[in-house]
Amino acid sequence: MSERLLYRAMRLLKLWLPVILWAAVILSSSNDAFSSDHSGEWLEILFGPGVPDFANYLFRKATHLVVYGILGALAWRADRRRFVALALCLLVASADEWRQSETAARSGSAWDVLLDLIGASIAVFIVIPWIRARLAARRT
Repeated sequence: MSERLLYRAMRLLKLWLPVILWAAVILSSSNDAFSSDHSGEWLEILFGPGVPDFANYLFRKATHLVVYGILGALAWRADRRRFVALALCLLVASADEWRQSETAARSGSAWDVLLDLIGASIAVFIVIPWIRARLAARRT
């Protein structure tokens, strides 16, 4: 294998391995262990009994935004095309919700796919440009 080919392979691995691993983390959580009942139990351990159902709901939806924001940022880092980053997030979100629909304690939701895309879009269109602008301003 030539040095140039090896360099390109290592660069691709460096860029895409975090995306693949984070997508695997997301898809591995599409099971009953991450159901609403279980997240409610975790919140009660952290904050004590009596955590309102609405707080659990908000926690779960905020988690969608953050988790897919991270995936969107990683995918953008790997490819630098917003369309590619968002398409990849759509693919993972759809697979995630489909897997959830196959479990006993969870259900898949098109609204959650939309929420996932909103999280990815916030990262790709707002957070990343803001960070890049701040870094550029520091350099000057």
